[in-house]
Amino acid sequence: MIDTRLQEQQAALALNEANTMSRQILAYRVTSPETAQQAADVTRQLRDKRKGLEGQRDEMAKPLRKIATKISALFKRPIDQLTQCESHLKLQISGWQATEAAKVQAQLSEARTHEEVQETIAAVAVAPAGTHQRETWGWEFTGQPIPAEYYLLDTKRLDREAKAMKAGLSVPGVRPVRGNQTIVK
Repeated sequence: MIDTRLQEQQAALALNEANTMSRQILAYRVTSPETAQQAADVTRQLRDKRKGLEGQRDEMAKPLRKIATKISALFKRPIDQLTQCESHLKLQISGWQATEAAKVQAQLSEARTHEEVQETIAAVAVAPAGTHQRETWGWEFTGQPIPAEYYLLDTKRLDREAKAMKAGLSVPGVRPVRGNQTIVK
């Protein structure tokens, strides 16, 4: 077990400081060039403080992430194999049940009397204990063209191209949009 008392104390101090700062800053209003400059200065301090806390958090968590990665790697292969085996057996059961259902359907269509229908129904294979069928729906390709609304839009690519091309962005169905973002250095 890892002793986290020191980290918990450091996190509690950081939380108290953040709470105090939040109460003061969230009430702050920019109303002049001077208060805008003050806000920019405080924003730089907040960013530096936040980055420091993120670095501290990441440094504390790094050994845990390494351990978690190793543990996951230890169990990945057997878990994957067992999952594959489950899927195989489920497909086998579903295939068998589909074959049996087709046989019953054929026998029912050939049944001429009420007794033959009853015998066929009595002979229907019962699903294995603890299993049942659930109707599922999916899709498959038909070879026909797929409507454009089902295409996936690559927004990251569009963002990169807009940033590089600016007003020269030329992609059908898209127009460049100029905006402003406040950056504090």
